[in-house]
Amino acid sequence: MSIIRWLVELALPKKYFYKLWSLYFILKRPRKSYSYVGEDLIIEEYFNHIDLKQGIYLDIGCYHPTHLSNTHLLHVAGWKGFAVDIDQHKLDSMQFWRK
Repeated sequence: MSIIRWLVELALPKKYFYKLWSLYFILKRPRKSYSYVGEDLIIEEYFNHIDLKQGIYLDIGCYHPTHLSNTHLLHVAGWKGFAVDIDQHKLDSMQFWRK
């Protein structure tokens, strides 16, 4: 995607490029996010160049296994991980839902 963006940015004047790029993100199919403001999608995009079927995550301050979770998307993709939290009921919930 970055090569395409670079080529389009070179070919078009800046004002048209930014309008076109904004339109692309408006029309692009939205992805499901489990975190508060899409942090999990940022993580997914960052690791886009590697195989997301394996990996280990560390969730410090885990809130819930699925709701507002930055690591649930990784868990669904097959990653294994560790959850750390001060509240025992949150850890019990993580243990129950994620094993």
